[in-house]
Amino acid sequence: MGPRLFPGKRRKYSNFKLSFVHIDTDLYESTAKTLDYLRPRLIDRSVVVFDDYLRSVDGVVRAVREFTAAHPDWAAFPLFPGQGLMINRDWFA
Repeated sequence: MGPRLFPGKRRKYSNFKLSFVHIDTDLYESTAKTLDYLRPRLIDRSVVVFDDYLRSVDGVVRAVREFTAAHPDWAAFPLFPGQGLMINRDWFA
């Protein structure tokens, strides 16, 4: 069996809504595709945590910046040490 790629094939849980996600992909393309896949599945006031945010893994930062630029209803913040938090601005509504 080869490596599993996310998001992969449609699974029986693909219609679930999510409130918390922890992403540890390290690469730009994986992070960007994961965010695009998860966006319609995240409920209001969801929380997304990234590993290796604002560290030596530039792909994660680039993907998060592009995502928040394309979707201004999301905001990203650094967490110490080396993680990031992304939340929907609905938290402040």
